[in-house]
Amino acid sequence: MAKLGILLYGYDEENAGVVKTALDDLLSENVAVLSGYGKEEQTVADILKAGPGGELAEAEMKMLMFLGFSGDQIRTAMSGFPAGEGLPRPIFCSLTENNMGWPLRDLLEHLMEEDRYWRERKGEAGPGGDENG
Repeated sequence: MAKLGILLYGYDEENAGVVKTALDDLLSENVAVLSGYGKEEQTVADILKAGPGGELAEAEMKMLMFLGFSGDQIRTAMSGFPAGEGLPRPIFCSLTENNMGWPLRDLLEHLMEEDRYWRERKGEAGPGGDENG
């Protein structure tokens, strides 16, 4: 796998390509893309072991996990995410020792709960525009 990678969920092939190209350009590096779609019952570690590739498909929940990124690279990637392309912004997260052993489904649920909590605290609408989730 490339030095840097992302685990994507919820983006089809075309939109995943837009994300990859933007990150490659922003970071001046080749960013490997791994897909979690269809692998919801697998642990994050098992998905990572399978390596780059996998089915890319649209889903309501959008997630981007940073793999091997430094703090500065994460900030650059988040601030330069291609929002102008009409792309829905994902919930960003990083690989941790803790979430590596989680089934992807559990991680996605956890991230949605966290996102809902923070949006409610800020008074923002969540995905789909419904402030209550």
